[in-house]
Amino acid sequence: MNRTSKPPEERRGEIVAAARKLFLENGFGAVPVSRILRSIGVSQGTFYYYFPTKEAALDAAHDNWPAELILDQEVSEVVVADLDGDGVDELVTIEPFHGNRLFVYRETAGSWTRIFEHLLQYGHGVCAGVVAGKKVLVVGNRSGNRDLEILVPSTGDSLTLNRHVVAEGVGAANVALLDYAGESWIIATNQADSEVAVYRIDDLQEEDD
Repeated sequence: MNRTSKPPEERRGEIVAAARKLFLENGFGAVPVSRILRSIGVSQGTFYYYFPTKEAALDAAHDNWPAELILDQEVSEVVVADLDGDGVDELVTIEPFHGNRLFVYRETAGSWTRIFEHLLQYGHGVCAGVVAGKKVLVVGNRSGNRDLEILVPSTGDSLTLNRHVVAEGVGAANVALLDYAGESWIIATNQADSEVAVYRIDDLQEEDD
């Protein structure tokens, strides 16, 4: 079968587009060069003429991925979560770098508007998920009270986050959520106690002051 001859830049772009699609769908490690070649019908020699390695093709794919500035300020950490249950994700940040504020933003008419603010003390390790059947944020404080907190959304006329303390004074630096055997767990690297601790959360009925 005769292959169509294409200008070099067009052929290179075709390889990059195929590689990007396969990497996104399957993961970089699961896509050998041969699979990229089969998807567009080019030879191994053609691939290596443009890219010395598969990693080089990944770098080229990165160069062509779209980027958009959404916040023009110093942000330490960011997660996305649908906190109010409307089917659209909010943006949750800790600001500034390891800062003293957790902010929630909602996209409105193409821009992100701040809709909630929560005080932290050297905020660290925010994550989002489901605990005891409720959508939550979990965040650590590494100075001041150094509490590990769960923030539970409450929606009415506006979004609020109700605070629950998981552990006092532990100074969590990183956190993760785990659902195991139908139970909700929080895993935290507690800097103040030089430990990794696991907390089972049975319910979130009582709201802390």
